[in-house]
Amino acid sequence: MKKAIALFLTAAVLAPAQHKHHASDAKKPAELLEGLGSHTHPIATRSELTQKFFDQGLALIFGFNHDEAARLFARAAELDPQSPMPHWGIALSLGPNYNMPPLPEREEKAWRAIEKAIELSSMAITSALMWKRSSSGIPRILTKTVRSSERLTRMP
Repeated sequence: MKKAIALFLTAAVLAPAQHKHHASDAKKPAELLEGLGSHTHPIATRSELTQKFFDQGLALIFGFNHDEAARLFARAAELDPQSPMPHWGIALSLGPNYNMPPLPEREEKAWRAIEKAIELSSMAITSALMWKRSSSGIPRILTKTVRSSERLTRMP
């Protein structure tokens, strides 16, 4: 009996040390991680570092690590404030997902991030159209996409 109690107490003390889940340390700056593979989704940025943070954020989304993904997307947005896709990534990270019920604070941050992404997309398209008049349909398609997304309204 003493042996069983000792075994139980040992297991109770060591079990929490086996696997700790903790929230991302929001005060610590986001850093590039190793071992996340080489997946990339090119975005409109002139910063190679922004691209790397965005790609790693996307990899973490695929791995259901939404909080850390949001930190990496936020770092990408800091590095290139004119790029809309990091803000899209923040919205994706903070929005509803399979593992977390909707939380009002996260939803509000996600909403602000997607609004910022739409704003930056509109500015980028306008700038590109002013810079170069293109006979291709791509600028018209992008403009139409942004305009249709601007008609989105906040759900009550």
